[in-house]
Amino acid sequence: MVDRDQLANLIQETYRPTPRRVGRLTYRKPYPDYIDRYEFPRGYKVPNFVTFSGEDSTSTIEHIGQFTIQCGEVGANEFLKLRLFANSLTGITFSWYISLPANSVYTWQQLEEMFHTQFYKTEPDVSMTDLSRLSQMLGKMAEDFIGKFKRVRHKCQVSLLETEYMSLALNGLDFELRKKFEGMQFQDLFQLASSAARYEKVLKEEQDRRNASRGTYYRDPNYEIHMTEASNNYVKDPTYEIHLTEAEIGLEIDAAEINIKKPYSCSTLTKPAETVSSVQPPSSTAKRTLTEADKQYAFDITKADEIFDLMLADKIIGLSKGQKIPLKDELQKRDYCKWHNSYRHSTNNCIVFCSKLQNLIEKKLLRFLEKK
Repeated sequence: MVDRDQLANLIQETYRPTPRRVGRLTYRKPYPDYIDRYEFPRGYKVPNFVTFSGEDSTSTIEHIGQFTIQCGEVGANEFLKLRLFANSLTGITFSWYISLPANSVYTWQQLEEMFHTQFYKTEPDVSMTDLSRLSQMLGKMAEDFIGKFKRVRHKCQVSLLETEYMSLALNGLDFELRKKFEGMQFQDLFQLASSAARYEKVLKEEQDRRNASRGTYYRDPNYEIHMTEASNNYVKDPTYEIHLTEAEIGLEIDAAEINIKKPYSCSTLTKPAETVSSVQPPSSTAKRTLTEADKQYAFDITKADEIFDLMLADKIIGLSKGQKIPLKDELQKRDYCKWHNSYRHSTNNCIVFCSKLQNLIEKKLLRFLEKK
């Protein structure tokens, strides 16, 4: 006689589900095998395609265009494009591609349409109101703002004259730039961006001059503080303001550049003669307190002109094309800055050049000549 437990075990063994054997899944290309028989031209190398993940702001239309261009000479061959397309996908887009059923794609147009259907994202239209609201953010350069303006402009569905686009871009600039360019005409956005970048450099040097003091302080990389008096022809009034004319705008652009890749020892680079243990105001301005605007250098800036000449002779400094440094007799005791190719100040009083030298010293690329 069978008890209840034996009966339950019999029923469980008889009717319990048995695991089914499932064959291993294998990848098969979505296009027919005969397409792989189309050969690439002799010597053709598969490009390193820009990949599309579907997770950034790149549209499917942009990707198809970029993919076709990167295909090069086979960009017009639909079958070869079918073979190459998987190389331009990554992440979820590649997972979508390998999940397509075998023999489900026969033409490039069919695959492109399936790709757009799956991943196309509609972008919001950009209106004239959106363009007019764009403005240069505080602390951002004009070139960055105009670059953003160009990108948004291409998404605008409204077609305008170039002069109207220029007016919108001008209105979005910083107040100082709008004030300077009031009434001026520009051919295109590139010219506007170039002019704005040059004028911003002038404004920066003007601010540096305004913050400059009669006494110039020098800081050694080892934090030993040195002090010398600035030359008498330097700007004496800290509130002095520079007023630029149209012809002077281009004069303050860097006319030289420093190309230094390994440490360079300069024989004319010397430390100031006077040394103090702590920073004290010059005697002529005894009550003046030091601020962050005070310039601190580790070298004697009265030698800046000589340092420039030596670095130029050693090809550490390069001049811009067409620049010719005037002879001493030609200057007739006038100030001349070799860094800016400007007659508005001397090389010894050039804040930009001295700051670049100080930066190289702190990076240990410009060194004092060691005494033997």
